[in-house]
Amino acid sequence: MKHLGLTLLLAIGLSACAAAPKDATAPTAESTIVSVIGTPFLIAFKIPVCAVTLAVAAPAAGAAAMVPPEDNPEPGTARRVLADGVRANCGPPYAIAP
Repeated sequence: MKHLGLTLLLAIGLSACAAAPKDATAPTAESTIVSVIGTPFLIAFKIPVCAVTLAVAAPAAGAAAMVPPEDNPEPGTARRVLADGVRANCGPPYAIAP
């Protein structure tokens, strides 16, 4: 009888561990509303920032290509940095996730 009680207590304890935890990452209604209302503003701000980024990155890429290879210790670095900036300013996300 003593072992039965201990076995039941252990089984109940283990079943509590097996229960699915409450999903804390589920979006709330408030975060969904903020996402819906904020997304047009994100797009409205992203378009001019992207345009300015492209207006600066294109001439900078052209100027970086003019550097002779012997004067450039790491060829392609400027182009990678410019590509990363364009990707960050013009790429996704295009919507605010809840």
